[in-house]
Amino acid sequence: MVDAFQGVEAQTLANCYAAVDLGLEVIPVLNKIDLPSAEPDRVLQEIEDLIGLDCSNALSISAKTGSGVEQVLECIVSSLPGPKGDENDPLKALIIDSWFDNFSWRGFIGQGGRRKDCQTRQS
Repeated sequence: MVDAFQGVEAQTLANCYAAVDLGLEVIPVLNKIDLPSAEPDRVLQEIEDLIGLDCSNALSISAKTGSGVEQVLECIVSSLPGPKGDENDPLKALIIDSWFDNFSWRGFIGQGGRRKDCQTRQS
C-alpha cells in the first residue's frame, strides 16, 4: 500500500522485497486517492520503476472514506491462495479486528493486567 501523494518510501521497498523473498504475491494498492494532492499516475510509475511491479491492475482506495476497500478485499480473496493443512485437524486462526476511536490512549498492560499510561506510569 503506497500513499498516492508521498509515493514509494524506504519501508515500502523493504516490506515489498521481504514479501517477494518469501514468495508472496504483492498486490499494488494506492491509498489516499481522496486527497487533492494525490498524484496516482506519478506514484504508479514510481512503483513500476523502483519496485518492478506491474501496476496495470493496481487498486486505488481511500481508507478514510472507504472508497475501493471492498475491491481490495475481493482481490485478496480471489488472487491469494487459501490456507493449506489437513481439514480433519482442529481449526486454528489468527483474527485481527480494528476500529477507529476518537479517544487515543497510549500505554501498556502491566503485571496483573493493569493498564498504565506511558507518560505518567499511573494505572
